[in-house]
Amino acid sequence: VCPKGISIRNIARLNREFLRASLAADETV
Repeated sequence: VCPKGISIRNIARLNREFLRASLAADETV
């Protein structure tokens, strides 16, 4: 869909960071 699948890698990183942030927030709260 996108050239070199760069967007896919970026999305994967964003998803991982988002999941980590959400988990950290849940643990903190």
